[in-house]
Amino acid sequence: MKNINRININAPAYKIFDIITDFQQYPKWNEITPNMSADLIVGKEFLLDSCISKKLAVKDEPMVMLSFDPDKHSLSWGTSRTKQQYPGIKSERLQVCKEIDDHNTLFINQQIFEGIFSPILYLFIRKSLDKAYKKYCQALKDWAEK
Repeated sequence: MKNINRININAPAYKIFDIITDFQQYPKWNEITPNMSADLIVGKEFLLDSCISKKLAVKDEPMVMLSFDPDKHSLSWGTSRTKQQYPGIKSERLQVCKEIDDHNTLFINQQIFEGIFSPILYLFIRKSLDKAYKKYCQALKDWAEK
């Protein structure tokens, strides 16, 4: 199951990437992930708070950094592989800043769900997740373009 959102941002890719990797600043602009205590080290586990909607809020969710590639302006994290809160569901969130030119970027936010129970979860949260990530992409655009 995949949820993909894209938005064009009038800012260079490196600037967008700097924003999405500055987790300390998330509370200032990011309502979807208002708290994240991560290091940019692949394989390192961390906790995050997620607020997809008022009814779908999770605090201190165990996650792991899955990829970090500054050259490609991309990173991803997913559910902890050692401390899974929801057995049968594995998720990955991938964010990529694709340079269009020196001043414009295509930002891609992709959430992937795998596992035996992921179709059931996705059925229940699909609309809320899509709405939340559209809001996230717009907030990122607004923050980057100010």
